[in-house]
Amino acid sequence: MSLLDIDPGIMQDRNLNIYLIGFMACGKTTVGKALAEKLRWGFVDLDEQIEKVEGKRIRDIFEESGESYFRDLERKILHEISQEKGYVISLGGGTFCFEENIKCVEKSGISFWLKCPLTEVYNRLKFHCDRPLAKDFKTLKDLYYKRLSYYGKADFSIENFNKPVIKCVEEIFFVLKLRGYV
Repeated sequence: MSLLDIDPGIMQDRNLNIYLIGFMACGKTTVGKALAEKLRWGFVDLDEQIEKVEGKRIRDIFEESGESYFRDLERKILHEISQEKGYVISLGGGTFCFEENIKCVEKSGISFWLKCPLTEVYNRLKFHCDRPLAKDFKTLKDLYYKRLSYYGKADFSIENFNKPVIKCVEEIFFVLKLRGYV
């Protein structure tokens, strides 16, 4: 019997959220949706929530109002969402790079860093990149290495490279079980 065969309805501790952090294109949204479905929890993609609130794409927010405005909005919406419990929340790639956001996550849930090598991130982005902070490989590389130290502050890390989504979900579920949440 796989851990995923256990009924996730027994995960009664809904007094927290599960946060997925990591670099762009590391699979936070894909894994988050699958994990939320398995746990029967709600799912929120922070970037999608920001776009919904603003009524425009993140790229447009950056172009029209700048990164500082975007980060303020991101912080505000994260804090609002964190007040709710029982959600799997996919954070934007830069969200966890600010101490105020890290404290918010630590206070309201458990965090998992989905690790993915830079070469794989680049391969996932190179043909359909609409990311304002990923204009070329050098920019992407510099940003990737700058953010690693922040991602390392997550409660746990899970490799999300060369494996099916369900395997990543199973590994997160296993950690939750070991920690007594399931």
